Amino acid sequence: GVSAYYEKIKDNGNAFQTIKNKVGVLVNLINNVLCKKTSFIKELGQLTPVKSPVEEKQTNYGDKYLTIDEIDQIRKCQNLSSEEKIAWDFMLNFQLVTATRIGDAQRIIKIYRECGESGFDIRTASNGRKFIIFLAKKENTKKVYQYIPYTEDVKRFLENSKIDVNKTLNTFTSWVSANYKSIAKKSNLTAIRYKNEPIYKNIASHWLKHTMTTIYRIKK
Repeated sequence: GVSAYYEKIKDNGNAFQTIKNKVGVLVNLINNVLCKKTSFIKELGQLTPVKSPVEEKQTNYGDKYLTIDEIDQIRKCQNLSSEEKIAWDFMLNFQLVTATRIGDAQRIIKIYRECGESGFDIRTASNGRKFIIFLAKKENTKKVYQYIPYTEDVKRFLENSKIDVNKTLNTFTSWVSANYKSIAKKSNLTAIRYKNEPIYKNIASHWLKHTMTTIYRIKK
């Protein structure tokens, strides 16, 4: 039903406004079309109106992060499958460092494989640190440019990673989130932080984006 659809697109890392819009369309269809008997759907019988399960505020987003100690546990994790090792590399050496949304991460990797460094606007700050100036792809917003750290780890990842980004965004997101859960379980991340369940049951691609914006304002 609506709640199952809501949980699915939320776990896939969609932005809050995107989730709200998509669920709103479904709720409107059910309440204003399917629940009203018309000649072409009368065989459905009378349906019950539904309420949107989307919260008006992102009250739980602040619980989606990893602490420094939890990141260390993941770094030390062993006995990973070949697929998990690829996701582990993406998690620690790209998404955690760059704090990018999953769709932007996929685009960056594709551009690098097609064009190398020439595909980006790379600038050097006064302190010598390098950044990729990247136009984020966000819904319902004006142009937003990200300053993505272009560290040695990020460069090495882009040069050597075998991660498959030639998938649809939803398929890629699902692959990443599934492997993150498996890695978290093998890393024994059992702390209860979100939805009253262990981290390994809820961690998804967008957790790494939130981690770097949260980690410096929490106490271990």
